[in-house]
Amino acid sequence: MSEVYNLSNETFDNIDDAAEFAHNFFLINKTGDKFRSSFANSQCGEDLVDLILGENRCVPRSSLVNKYSLQGFFRMLLDEGFIPRLLNADAILSFPERLSKFLNEGTERDDGLQKLMLIKRFHFEAERMPLIYAPDFDGVAFLVCTHGDPMTIKHNLEESVDFNDSKNERYVIRGAKSPAEVYHAARHSKKKLFVNIHDDLYVPKNWSKRIWQQFFDEDKKSPVGIAGLFGVSGNRDSGSRQESGLVVDLMGMRTLGKNWCVEQTRVLDGLCLITKNGSGITPKTSLGWHFYDADMCMQAEATNQRVISLFAPALHSSYVLLPPKDFESSMVMFKNMWPAMLPVETPCALAK
Repeated sequence: MSEVYNLSNETFDNIDDAAEFAHNFFLINKTGDKFRSSFANSQCGEDLVDLILGENRCVPRSSLVNKYSLQGFFRMLLDEGFIPRLLNADAILSFPERLSKFLNEGTERDDGLQKLMLIKRFHFEAERMPLIYAPDFDGVAFLVCTHGDPMTIKHNLEESVDFNDSKNERYVIRGAKSPAEVYHAARHSKKKLFVNIHDDLYVPKNWSKRIWQQFFDEDKKSPVGIAGLFGVSGNRDSGSRQESGLVVDLMGMRTLGKNWCVEQTRVLDGLCLITKNGSGITPKTSLGWHFYDADMCMQAEATNQRVISLFAPALHSSYVLLPPKDFESSMVMFKNMWPAMLPVETPCALAK
């Protein structure tokens, strides 16, 4: 029977790292076990303004309360085998005016970073994930294209222990014009699974073993063409849209999908696309950075292979941005490629 542990709001104020966390909470070890607590936000604007402007006083280390960024704390939870979920937050009333002026940002701007800086303390719940059993795991090939800020991969994917596992291969194309480029770079790989993954994801310890286990367990039941972390099916116009999978979106302070199981879906989000090496399911260069994920899912559907979302939680750290100018042209191209498949619901839009 699962247990729920309610820990005091000061519990994490005196824990320095994941090792200490694991030592303190080794009893929370059964699948489904949960605990609830809170932690102080290191990105709170009230504290940052004094730090950035050099007005904070030097105080003894023993008198400091440990503070975590939302990203750092959730990484610790995932690495120790827990799924985190925000319950609520203690917010400050307004963005500090002095900090707004210093950053040259208007106080009306509403983006993910400013939301984070308005919070003093996060209250959360964390639930223990199922154990992983993948005795035949021999590594995956990570396929990564970067086409934006070069620091994004450095502070996300490259900090993931699993990404750097010696059993895994890494193919990274910087300044790529489309995701198709990295598949060409990996054409001689002998790894059984290709994992096309965005550079703004953090994947926890043993994540590649988790996707390996689930992908091949499902493939034994009936052929899997492509798998991912977050998918949609149905149609928003008819009210039948359904989400599957689970990704923690830090900048939106929300969870994409809610499922703790493998599910069949229709279109996967391009943040992570998993295929068998040699499957022939690859991105088309002509689509660029948009609708290539939907196109790969249509390739699987057209060949009677399943599209599934896995239960392999990861952290997504990018800002939520409006679709760029070439989004619409890629949609038109996609619709011309698959007229018989329309309408196609994607995570971002309905192509009809």
